[in-house]
Amino acid sequence: FWLHYHVDVLGIDEVYLYDLDGSFADLPAVVDLRARGRLVYEDAFARVPPLDEVFQKYGFSTVTAHFAQTMVQHHCWQQAKHNADWVISISHGWDMFLFSPIGETLSDLLERLPPGEMNFIEGVRYGWAEGVPSGDAAEHPNVLGRFPYHNDLELNLEELHVPAERILVASPRLIDGALLSDFVPRLDAPSVSNMLRGRAFTGPLMQNVNHVSIREWRGNHYVQLFGTRAILYLHEEDIPELREFPHYDASAVVLGNQLAAAGGA
Repeated sequence: FWLHYHVDVLGIDEVYLYDLDGSFADLPAVVDLRARGRLVYEDAFARVPPLDEVFQKYGFSTVTAHFAQTMVQHHCWQQAKHNADWVISISHGWDMFLFSPIGETLSDLLERLPPGEMNFIEGVRYGWAEGVPSGDAAEHPNVLGRFPYHNDLELNLEELHVPAERILVASPRLIDGALLSDFVPRLDAPSVSNMLRGRAFTGPLMQNVNHVSIREWRGNHYVQLFGTRAILYLHEEDIPELREFPHYDASAVVLGNQLAAAGGA
C-alpha cells in the first residue's frame, strides 16, 4: 500500500526501491510499477564489497541493513540528477506516509517550494491515545484510518534528545553541497568522522534551509503499524509525551475512508 499511496495517490513520478535480499522483486505492486515505468528496482548493493562480507557473515537484519543506508542515499540522489527535478527522501520506510492535512496536492507544494533550498517536512508520530477505546478504528481497512491520533504538534524531538524524523524535499543538484550520513542528510561539516557519531560539527555546509509548516504537510509516522510499541528507542521510556496521542486527525481518517473505498489497504 505504501507504494500505491505515494505513486498513485500523491502522484510521485518514480520511486527508487533498494532491495538487499531480493525479496521484493516478485511482489505484484513492484512488478506493476516497474512495468509502468514508475519504479526503479535495485538489488545489487548486497553484493558490493565490503557489504557482501558483512551480510554473508551476519545475515540480513535491521542492524546490518543500516550499513548500506548511506550508500543507498548517495546512489539515489546521484541517479536522480539525470531525470528528476525533485527528490523526496523519507527517513522511515513503510510506516511513514507523506501527507497534507489541508489537502494540498504534491504538485502545488513543489510549485511553491524554493528550488535552491533544502526543504524539510517534519514527522509526526501516530498511534493509540491512552485510555481511548480503539473501537472500530482498529479494524479500519486503511492504515490512515487505523491510527487516527497523533502526538502534540509542538513536541520538539531534538530537545527531547530523540533523532528528528524529517522528510527532505530538494533538487538532486543540491546534494553536492550537503553531507549524506548517519541515515539522514546533514547540512553540517563533521569534525569527528563521516559517521558523525560524535555529533560534533565544524559549521554549516549550506545556509538555505526551509521548514514546511507541520500544519500543511507532515510525515505521518505510524509507530504501531508493525507492533504495539508506541516508542522507537529504549531511552524513550522516560519520555511520556512520546507515548501520548491526544490529538485526533479527522483529515487522515477522511482520506483513509476514501482510499479504503477505492480498495487501498
